[in-house]
Amino acid sequence: MNQFSYPLLIVILLLTSIFTNAQEQTQILKYEIIMGSSPIGEITAVRTEKDGRVYCKNSSIAAMRIITMQKLTYDFETTYKDGIIESASTLNQLNNNTRTYSNMKWVGDKYEVDVDGKKYDITEPVDYSAVSLYWEEPIGLTQVFSERFGKYLPLKQIKPHFYELTLPDGKITHYTYEDGICTKVEINHWFRNFYYVLKQ
Repeated sequence: MNQFSYPLLIVILLLTSIFTNAQEQTQILKYEIIMGSSPIGEITAVRTEKDGRVYCKNSSIAAMRIITMQKLTYDFETTYKDGIIESASTLNQLNNNTRTYSNMKWVGDKYEVDVDGKKYDITEPVDYSAVSLYWEEPIGLTQVFSERFGKYLPLKQIKPHFYELTLPDGKITHYTYEDGICTKVEINHWFRNFYYVLKQ
C-alpha cells in the first residue's frame, strides 16, 4: 500500500460517516415514572429521521404493588412519511398479558384501523398524534389524534407551555413544555396520580 493510501482511506471513512449521520438522526428522551412520590418505572422515547420518514417509538415499563406486584408495559410505534402518519401501533400488557392494542396503516386513500378488535376506516390523513406530544409542543392545536384510541381527543392550553388532554373515559392528562420538549406529564388516575418527569 503506497504512502497516499492511508490518508485516502481516512478521508473515505470520514465522508462515509458524515453521509450516514446526515441520512439518519436519532434523538432519545428518558422519563422517570412516579406514582405518588415513589419512582416505579421508566419511559424511553426514541425519534429517528431516516430516508424521508420519521420513526417514533415510546416504550415504558412500570412495577407497582396493588395487592400483589404488577408489571405494566406500554409500547407505541408511529411512522411518519412526508409529515403524515404512515402506520402506528400500540400494545399495553399487564404481567405479559395483553390488555389493549391498536393498529393503523394508510392503505390507498384511507387508514385501516383496528382498536381492540374493532375495525374501521379513517379517510383524513393525520399529521400530528399523541406520540408527537413528547417531541413538539402542540401550539395552537385544539385536538390530538390518539394512536391508542384511534380517534381525536380534545386538547386545550391552560397557560403558556401547559396543556390539558381529555381521554375518552374523562381522565385528564397534563403536559408541561420547555423549549418545545415535554418535560413533565401528569396523569390523573382514579386511585393515584402518575407523573412522567424528564431526566436531565
